Amino acid sequence: KKAKQKEATSSNLLQLLAEIDADRSGHITLDELHHSFTRPDIRSFMTALEIDVIEADALFALLDDNGDGAVDIAEFVEGMTRLKGEARSMDIHMLILQNQKALQACSQVVSLLSRGRDNSWKRCTS
Repeated sequence: KKAKQKEATSSNLLQLLAEIDADRSGHITLDELHHSFTRPDIRSFMTALEIDVIEADALFALLDDNGDGAVDIAEFVEGMTRLKGEARSMDIHMLILQNQKALQACSQVVSLLSRGRDNSWKRCTS
């Protein structure tokens, strides 16, 4: 049942990509995404997928994995599948954990840089 559901979702996402891809290039740009959000049918499609259509720029940034300014078929299907539906509690907690680890790493870097600056200052004033 899940395999059929996943296949149907992928098919729907490919259909959505085709609708957004105004120039039929096989990928979408931020401009195409912005334009598509003005269409009621696209907005309804996104709402049905439980994807918030308020911020096109943020959605595009989340979909454009390689940062090349274009979202290809693989990025679109994988990204939309990842974003589809509401965030689960576990997902949110994983994000919190990852953020805490990143903050700790940043704090360590700042501490090392501060110590290095203090040692350099002492050598210059001696």
